[in-house]
Amino acid sequence: MTRPSVLLLHGYSCSSAHWAPAIARLGGRWDLHAPDFPGHGDEPVPSGRSLSVGYCVEFVQRHAQVLGRPILVGHSMGGMVALLAGRGPAAARGIVLVDAYPHLGLPAPFNRSFWSGTPDDLRHSITQGMLQTRRRLPVSLWQSVGDLHVPTTQVSVPVLGIYGDRGESDHEALREALLSVGLGDLCRFDARFVPDSGHFPMLEHPDRFAEALDAALEDVLRRAQGQGAAHREDRP
Repeated sequence: MTRPSVLLLHGYSCSSAHWAPAIARLGGRWDLHAPDFPGHGDEPVPSGRSLSVGYCVEFVQRHAQVLGRPILVGHSMGGMVALLAGRGPAAARGIVLVDAYPHLGLPAPFNRSFWSGTPDDLRHSITQGMLQTRRRLPVSLWQSVGDLHVPTTQVSVPVLGIYGDRGESDHEALREALLSVGLGDLCRFDARFVPDSGHFPMLEHPDRFAEALDAALEDVLRRAQGQGAAHREDRP
């Protein structure tokens, strides 16, 4: 089975460094690419144009075109961008959402970034890193995130999700909550959960997350290949 490239997209005021544990564990199995969004990491804020979700979508589309229909993996805001940039099979083979949603205003427990078991040192490290990045980001980016409602009915590629369960054991109830915020409109969407983690499962439990991501990538690839075969059979 031929494996495509994988484009890892971080969240708002985060950076590609959040993917380092996953790359260390899965880099030998997948062709992983983790750019920084404009204004994040080493990428400068664009000049002459407003930094917004739309600008980030164009940024991802350029990367995806070079890689040739990758699988998009998006955390938080990166997942929103992935749903917009890779909604059709000409742009991406599929999408894996990592604690990402079509809009803000989420039901409990997904409205909490951390849970009671998040180590204090990790919580401090994540929040301080995000604050430093946020200080140099124009307000236009966060405003565009807050205004966004991704049209999930327009997404025609396979989409799976990986979410922190916030320490809650009733995963079926968590899955129903996710479906209610618009993810249920995605074709055959399914969510997997990383136990005892919050909004940053790749940092809280790197081994568990890498295992879940590896399985999700394999599943998305199978679904994409099956979808392509079905389309070919439908042709006259």
